[in-house]
Amino acid sequence: MVVNLYYLIYEKNMNIKELAKKLNLSITTVSRGLADYSDVSEKTKKRIKKFAEKYNYNPNPYAANLASRSSKNLGFILPLLSAFLNFFDNVPL
Repeated sequence: MVVNLYYLIYEKNMNIKELAKKLNLSITTVSRGLADYSDVSEKTKKRIKKFAEKYNYNPNPYAANLASRSSKNLGFILPLLSAFLNFFDNVPL
């Protein structure tokens, strides 16, 4: 139990590369195991998920967005609202 506490306190956030290295598996296998792909054996999936929970692994959404090249976010560029307010103040009714 002391070892787990040490990792939770002192080790930086676990990423998928470090998780794969500790499990001696490829990054692809770990990723597919976490996503429940059918081509990964049940034994390996259980091992991956148990280890991920032990080391408090959480997928990084920013890394996933970079890898997929899609963030599914929408941005707006709006003009300064005070310019519009000043314009309408000067319009006669």
